[in-house]
Amino acid sequence: MANKSKAHAQARHALRRGLDRFHLDLTENDLLAIAGNCRNCWLSVVLNHQSLRVALKYTYFEGNWYPVVYDRNRKSIVTFLETDMLSVKEREIAEKHATSEEVVKFIEKMHSNGYRNRRLI
Repeated sequence: MANKSKAHAQARHALRRGLDRFHLDLTENDLLAIAGNCRNCWLSVVLNHQSLRVALKYTYFEGNWYPVVYDRNRKSIVTFLETDMLSVKEREIAEKHATSEEVVKFIEKMHSNGYRNRRLI
């Protein structure tokens, strides 16, 4: 068996969980785009920290919001979570961010300008 890196294992796991939980047929480039969105304060919000390097985030990608676990050191998605896996407080934070007037305006402006950088949409 080939020696695989932790980042590679995380990517494979995230691809599987995205398909299992949201029926997302993602590529590795899509995961990079979602990870890029995790670094954008308009397109994601931290719901909770699991450790110093791993955080639970609510992230925007291609018209939808997804709860993901993000590895800050590797700048990668670890896994996708279902919304019912979030605590009540985490759901409240996610909903408040996703529906805030500033975020909605930012996303509408991004779409109206025809901005198609997959790292942002």
